[in-house]
Order: sequence, then structure tokens, then C-alpha cells
Amino acid sequence: QAITPFHTSLRVVTYNALANVHEQRKHKPIPTGHRLPCLLIEILTVQPDVACLQEIDQPMVERFWRPHLERAGYESLFASKQGQAREGLLFIYKKESISLDKYSVIPLFDETQSNNQIRTIAQIIDLRSCIDASFSFRIANTHLYFENQATAVRCKQMHAMLAQSPH
Repeated sequence: QAITPFHTSLRVVTYNALANVHEQRKHKPIPTGHRLPCLLIEILTVQPDVACLQEIDQPMVERFWRPHLERAGYESLFASKQGQAREGLLFIYKKESISLDKYSVIPLFDETQSNNQIRTIAQIIDLRSCIDASFSFRIANTHLYFENQATAVRCKQMHAMLAQSPH
């Protein structure tokens, strides 16, 4: 049976990992010692080509995520939210099949607003297949504002991401 060419099959997963700073305020705490290993097992079982994770606790990137991911053949790029946040976005890609062409982090807030409490970011990643160099693609990883009644805010964030995205 013929092997499916890379450019016809690309496995992408995305997860909101629920950073500890948020989950302890709103829900009964689910211990990090249980939640993170379960998510890691899920990622390693699915074996995605790329994975986009949101709400990743910054201290856990070096202590937990990178060592496990590197042993499994993945590279990772972490970007912290703006301001006092101790969490952010983690982008993961399989280094044997994908190479990084360009990486940028875009703020998704308007500095001109006087009440600017929403300080999130987007990772824009341009990638290329190591199997078929003619196949390149772009992935965006972000965590848009979560309030149910904030559709206008999310639309502004998407507009900012598309307007600032490198062409």
C-alpha cells in the first residue's frame, strides 16, 4: 500500500490546558499533577504534526512540557500573555517532518483604549514540510477573550490578528 504524501495529511490538535491561575478562581481545583500528564499522554497518543495549546502556565514550560516533548521528537515555542500574566500559548511541531520558516507573536489589544484589561496574544507560525518542501502552511494559535457576551471583542481581536499578520 502506498504511503500517503505529507501534503494530503496533516494532523493538528488544539487544547485549552486551563492554567492554574484561572482554574483555581472559577472551579474546584483539578490538580496539575493529574491534568498535565493526562494532556501529555493525549498528545503523544494522537501524535499530531502540530499542536496548539492555550493557557499554559509559564513555569511548567521548562519544568514539564519541553523535556517530555523533546524526548518525543517535538520542538516547542512558548509566548507569554502581555502584562502580569504567568500563562500563555505553546505551539508544538514534529521536527522530523516539519521545519519552521517564520515565527511572530502579535498583541491582540488596543493600547489606545483606556480600559484595556484584555491582554492576549497570537502566535503566527509559518511552516514547511520536510518531506515535500513545496508544501508550506501557516498556523495561528491564540486564546480569544472568553466572555459569552463579548463577540465584539473577539471580532476586534481577530481583526487585529489578521491585520498584523505577516504576509
